[in-house]
Amino acid sequence: MEEQQSVAAPQAPQQKKRGGLLTFILVLMLIGYGLGALMFLLGGTALTALFGALGGAGAAGLTGSLFFVGLLAMVLGFIVTIFVFKWKKWAVYVVLVLAALSIIYSQMNGFSLNGFIGQAIIPGLFAFLVWKKWEFFE
Repeated sequence: MEEQQSVAAPQAPQQKKRGGLLTFILVLMLIGYGLGALMFLLGGTALTALFGALGGAGAAGLTGSLFFVGLLAMVLGFIVTIFVFKWKKWAVYVVLVLAALSIIYSQMNGFSLNGFIGQAIIPGLFAFLVWKKWEFFE
């Protein structure tokens, strides 16, 4: 008697659907990081920080260092958020680390409710939404 082998039809690759809310959060993050970088560049402290970094003396040097670290964090956040759009796991980790560092920094320099919403609730919602789609990330 001949054994019958069941041949399963090849399945189409699973379509990656981001979802409307996750896409909205990612766009908000892109806008936030972009505006944050522009505020660092065009804000009133940009020249003071630049001169402080060039002078390197005392508090002015620290202000300049914080300016460049803040600008770097905004640019890095913007770039990494683009990689989240491309389904990269490492980018999700970097976004969450940047959010945690932002919360720590804001707690060291005073607490505001508006800052907390941007720094904790949005990344928390982002983490929850990404967790539901984690199998799509590479």
